[in-house]
Parts: sequence; C-alpha cells; structure tokens
Amino acid sequence: SPEFAYEAGDFTANELAILAEKDKEFVQEGQRWWDIRRMTLTKGGKPLVFTPQASFNGEPILNESTEAHKVLWPIDRALLDNDDALEQTPGY
Repeated sequence: SPEFAYEAGDFTANELAILAEKDKEFVQEGQRWWDIRRMTLTKGGKPLVFTPQASFNGEPILNESTEAHKVLWPIDRALLDNDDALEQTPGY
C-alpha cells in the first residue's frame, strides 16, 4: 500500500529508519546493542551508541570521552600471556 512505500533518503535518514524498524520488529531478540554499536550517522562515522539519535531520552547512551572502551572487546588472558607485544584493551 502507498502508506508503507519506501522512500529513499540520505545515509543518516536510512540508518535511523532501519534502527526504528528494528526496534519494533526485533525488540525481543536483544539485537539493539549490536545495532547501535555497528550503525553510524555517516559512513565511517562514530557508532550510534555515542549519539542522541539512538537513545530514547535524547542523551547519548555512552559518553564517548569516558566510556568508549565499552564498545571494545577485551583481549583474552591466554593471548596476553603468550605475546608480550599485546596490551589489554583500555578499560579492562
């Protein structure tokens, strides 16, 4: 039907439309964190988790200057023990 017709937008509008649709369709599947971690407002930009557009209260979910480490995985202890050149991910 015409009321659900696709309208092309710019990169940002498309990303936010996809996120809004996924918020409705996949709310019980626990994918939102991975979506806002992976999606950006611009190609190659910062993850949505650091932008107010991804939150429900208008504030970024994470503060980029103090919580950026929360989007990174720690390096496994066995890898660290076996390679002196590796350093643990900040925040772990």
